[in-house]
Amino acid sequence: MSKKLEKMSLHELWQLFPIFLVEHNTAWKQWYEEERDIILSVVPSESIMRISHIGSTAILGIWAKNIVDILIEVNNKLDLDAVKDTLVNNGWLCMNMTENRITLNKGYTEQGFAEKVFHLHIRIMGDNDELFFRDYLNEHEEIAKEYEVLKLSLWKEFEHDRDGYTNAKTNFIKNIQIWQNVDIVVDIKKYQFFFDELILNTNYYCCLPTLKTHGRIILRKDNCKERFSKNCLFNVYTSIPLIFNTLRLLMCETFCKI
Repeated sequence: MSKKLEKMSLHELWQLFPIFLVEHNTAWKQWYEEERDIILSVVPSESIMRISHIGSTAILGIWAKNIVDILIEVNNKLDLDAVKDTLVNNGWLCMNMTENRITLNKGYTEQGFAEKVFHLHIRIMGDNDELFFRDYLNEHEEIAKEYEVLKLSLWKEFEHDRDGYTNAKTNFIKNIQIWQNVDIVVDIKKYQFFFDELILNTNYYCCLPTLKTHGRIILRKDNCKERFSKNCLFNVYTSIPLIFNTLRLLMCETFCKI
């Protein structure tokens, strides 16, 4: 008789459920949608503020573990516990639980992975950095490929060490998430030469000011090629950490989170 999962040590679980990456599978989106509908059929709608497909299976074109990650955002702590209890009563297993975060799984068996495997993350509304990371990589294919290369390089080294695999990706993920709600204000007049060089040698262009950025301008990858005035301060958003560091070290007058 197979040993029950709850009786296994962490080492035994990592041996039974190793890190295993596969090429991007377009069916992952359908798996998510089907499981989302099942969840919504058993959990009261007023308990769920938002449900989302996250993780590498939600990033187009890259290798990933054959596990679909789902994020459920709820109103408060009471809903957090209520949603967990409802789903556990409907076949989900609790993997981990802290005061404001709960992780469930589905598709883990005593014989190994089932055909379809899911991780479900239940959080209070707003605890959702994974959404920014997902959208950012889907908008920046070259960054997504860098992430894929990193994951593939870590696969065999951490095949039976899930925590080590996750920790080894942390710096990359944090370097992306730093762009969430970050505003860099620089004196363009003082450093005009650098921006001329930056725009000349990259795909970054200047966008027209908006009401939110009155008297400033946004530098980002898009089709807007309006040149800027030397006498303004500008909001600068870029997606390349190297450019971020250069701006911060060479030009940054003020660095603040908005």
